[in-house]
Amino acid sequence: MTPNGKFAAVIAVTLLAVTGTLVAFAVADPDGDITIPFINGGSAPKYSITYVLDGGTNPDDAPDSYTSRRMPELPIPSKEGYVFTGWLLSEDASEPITEIPSDSRADLTLYATWEESMVGTRIVFEHYSNYNTGGYAQTPAIVTFDYVCYLWPKGYLMCMSSDGVRVNSYWTSDNDDTVWTKDDGTVNVETKYFETKECEVWTSANQNGSERQYIGVEDGEVYRIDLVGSAWPYFTTSVITDRFELKQVTTFDPAGYFEMEVYADKDITVTQTGGEYPGATFTLTANEPSAGFRGWYDGNMTLLSTDRTYSSTLTDDTIIYALNDDDHDYIDSISSTSKNIPLHTNVPLTDISWWAYSNLEKDDASGTGSTITVNRVGTYDVDYMGKDSQGRTVYGTYTVLVDGYYSFTWTYKGTQYTVGTDISASDYLSYSEDDISRYDKKNGHILYFVTFNDPTIKSLANNLSTLLAGKSDKDRANIVLAYVQSIPYQYDSDFNGQEEYWKYALETVFDGAGDCEDTSILYSALMKAMGYDAAIATLYVSDSSIYIRSSFLNSANHCMSLVYVPGVTPESDASVTIGTKTYYLCETTATGYDVGENPWKTSSVKTKYAIE
Repeated sequence: MTPNGKFAAVIAVTLLAVTGTLVAFAVADPDGDITIPFINGGSAPKYSITYVLDGGTNPDDAPDSYTSRRMPELPIPSKEGYVFTGWLLSEDASEPITEIPSDSRADLTLYATWEESMVGTRIVFEHYSNYNTGGYAQTPAIVTFDYVCYLWPKGYLMCMSSDGVRVNSYWTSDNDDTVWTKDDGTVNVETKYFETKECEVWTSANQNGSERQYIGVEDGEVYRIDLVGSAWPYFTTSVITDRFELKQVTTFDPAGYFEMEVYADKDITVTQTGGEYPGATFTLTANEPSAGFRGWYDGNMTLLSTDRTYSSTLTDDTIIYALNDDDHDYIDSISSTSKNIPLHTNVPLTDISWWAYSNLEKDDASGTGSTITVNRVGTYDVDYMGKDSQGRTVYGTYTVLVDGYYSFTWTYKGTQYTVGTDISASDYLSYSEDDISRYDKKNGHILYFVTFNDPTIKSLANNLSTLLAGKSDKDRANIVLAYVQSIPYQYDSDFNGQEEYWKYALETVFDGAGDCEDTSILYSALMKAMGYDAAIATLYVSDSSIYIRSSFLNSANHCMSLVYVPGVTPESDASVTIGTKTYYLCETTATGYDVGENPWKTSSVKTKYAIE
């Protein structure tokens, strides 16, 4: 009998008297190391694999052959209303297998076994620790392992949790150098919870210590695990001994152990088969929406597949999005007084919960009911869930452009200012859907984005002029600069996944965020619309006073606005001449800097373009 994959070696390096998570236990089987012979210097013989499924269905990629050099993983079939419990090597075999035996050298016929329900196995250990200085480091902790019994002997490991101890560890199964050796003979193990058990003893060594497992001869249970290792990095001269003693083995119902939420975009209907239990295969199928099917995405918006059918295995709480190819499913408007917009659902729902996310915040708003409250214009992704007419839980998602009255409040030198204007979604879309190159270093391309004649930008500039009537040119320029500086900074990669994406001035206002090019474009457009000479520049900048000469200094890494404003006395390194005109550098991405103040200790203008 050898360690059978129930647990993994753990190196205890930090013990904390807090509730935590035991990272992993698994054991590498020494018998799994296969010596591969060379046969006449050529290829190893190929053996066939035939499956008897008893009404079940194998996945499409189920292997149909193997060699002594290539032992493929066995598939997990599915059968409506049943749970797969393993493969048998013959119809009268009693113990299912989960992998091809390492010594197998013949054609195989594998028989699928099924049960009408699934049983979970919960294994509970009690944990103790002590240092070589003597005495236990803490009171005993409880460590629990939950398994699903469709793979012999314990099945799919769903969860490990601990109460009172945190053990830093690594997976033995990921370490090809781990070797298990069996001690001679057997030993009798006495624990607090079981009668004396005759056990085999298996030992492995690792870089920080060793692990010893005591495995019952009669039943194959692991009754004790001893870990010995140095307490790196906090107690480099100490040695910690961890002991795990088997306390309890029980069963539980694993149905619903992991939650699965599939959010369907506008006009998409998703059907699901499988996935009722942890470790089970599930298949999702989506219809073809009118806008086209973009793909399946996980909760981090990582693309999983562009096919309308997607299959995977339920191994954790899972969120999946089925998205269409439309970036704006709905358009709604808000006024200066009302910020409630309707909730759009694919089907009528009750018991609704919803969450609205903008490109600025992951959870701008949430609530229940049939309307959503937002606080600004912009693009929102909305997730919702509710009960349909048959009581089933339905998950949905969509994108909505909220246009209407735009308002922004900021502070300059202790005084608060607010400016606003109406923005239409159609105007925004005319820019956001423009197929212009969003990053082009050729001469003057950036000027296309400085749309100072745009009606909305002109309206915003006029309202700023009215707001600041009576103030000096210098104060007007600095207060408008403080407004643009107060717009949140956002990397292009966080906005839409692109490394560089220059925005039109109106896009930055509507999106409510941007990087240095975006805010410099906006400030130059506003100042030009307010009647000032404006320009834009790209620079190499550094916050170091040491100018290091290397090839990359020939490239720009920052963008700044340029304006000429009467009454401003610029810093010595903050003036730029274009033709016969002099302009002053304006930092748009950080608050606290006025026109003509350069926050960079080292700067070198690479390109400069006047706005005509």
